[in-house]
Amino acid sequence: MKYKLALSLLISSVIHTAATNFAFAEQQDWLEQGWSEKDRHEWYRGTQGSRLIPYSWFRARAMVKSSV
Repeated sequence: MKYKLALSLLISSVIHTAATNFAFAEQQDWLEQGWSEKDRHEWYRGTQGSRLIPYSWFRARAMVKSSV
């Protein structure tokens, strides 16, 4: 029990230190690609493919036993 508590305190302190020391860029320079601000926002904030198929379909596919 003592080890679990010590380990969780160590991990949380490492995560806190990493999060507080993260530096954000003051300015972002975008390459000229002919994108509008809306296009850029949709690309960088979009799902990037995680919505290709419903998750329930993925789980059902993963559970099927294959003879191959």
